[in-house]
Amino acid sequence: MKKILNFLYTTWLLTLLTFPIHAQITNYIYGLNNASPGVFYFSKIEIATGAITNFQTAATALGSNYSSCINNLAHEYYLCKGNILSTFDPVTGNLLSSTVLPIPPTADFLHIRFNPCDLKIYGIINDYPTSISFAKYDPDSATMSIISSLNSNTSFCMGCMSFLDADSGIFAFQNGNLIGLDIYSGQIRYDNPVLNLPNEIFGHISLKCSTHEIFGTSANVNAGVKYLSTIDPYTGQITHVSNTSWNVGIFKPASGGDCINQSSGNYYYSGSGHMLIGANTISGNMVYNQVINSGELFFIEHFSDCKCTPTGFVDEKYGRNEGVICSNPFDENLIVSAITEGDYQITLFDITSRQTLQQNFTQNTAINTELLEKGIYVYILENKNKMIQSGKVIKQ
Repeated sequence: MKKILNFLYTTWLLTLLTFPIHAQITNYIYGLNNASPGVFYFSKIEIATGAITNFQTAATALGSNYSSCINNLAHEYYLCKGNILSTFDPVTGNLLSSTVLPIPPTADFLHIRFNPCDLKIYGIINDYPTSISFAKYDPDSATMSIISSLNSNTSFCMGCMSFLDADSGIFAFQNGNLIGLDIYSGQIRYDNPVLNLPNEIFGHISLKCSTHEIFGTSANVNAGVKYLSTIDPYTGQITHVSNTSWNVGIFKPASGGDCINQSSGNYYYSGSGHMLIGANTISGNMVYNQVINSGELFFIEHFSDCKCTPTGFVDEKYGRNEGVICSNPFDENLIVSAITEGDYQITLFDITSRQTLQQNFTQNTAINTELLEKGIYVYILENKNKMIQSGKVIKQ
């Protein structure tokens, strides 16, 4: 618990010290801008006006081994170019560092995602045909740790996206399937084909932190329309958020990317033809359509990425936080295990705040959940009538 409190204090202090300087970065979307042939600038786009600021050259070409993510605690934008990690300051636009990663020279570090709970960058080391591994990189110590080995037949594609859900402990990426990996053990949580709707193609996934929904766009190229959609990771089923479609930004640059403004609930993606398109994650309607007058956009990110919640804390001894360990996701049984013995009560609520079950236990219990529907549940853990922890769990 001391480690968690220290981390919370450090995070709070960092936020306090940097807030006056960095408060406005959420007004922008950051990424690479191909303003002239062979030059990709690290840039920011003001959401309100579409005005673009090109800082400095970040690359002279884009490869299928490129990916990006942000560190929302230190306010840093990461661009991984295979085996080189470049770090940019979103306020000044300066290149803070360019580090050769400790991986074989024949390997690439793909699909990078930052975990705000342990401050590590997760991704896939592709050293084909030698090995493919799930790994995490520590920017502070410049060390790489292998979590697990993946099937040598695992494929990758240019522009396919990834996300990291610290609450659920899942890192996921898309190829022909949607593949989710446990960030602690590296075990596969799901690996399901994407079940596209008739005549449509789904892609460019992004996680909405508050609901744990996975959003993307589903395009019917022949009809010239596009929808905001979600994917069920445990079935691969695609669902339109609404029946409302739009007819601009149908095509996307291969590595254009997407992001969600977690405060407004708007999903943004880079559309071919110098466009930035936004759709609301609740209504499914297109709410933003901006033409960028200077080049195509790639690897876009918004500085409102998911924050670390109590269920996402990683403890070196126990793997998860020190209060309680829940099997997450769970199926027929929800396994709950407290670190110390005592009189506990766990209560589960569905997304409408309706209580679905409650159980007392001393240290360990297996709760039968056959009558619960699949979905996201909020739990509250109490000890001696005092709440000591809350979080989210998912029934699959």
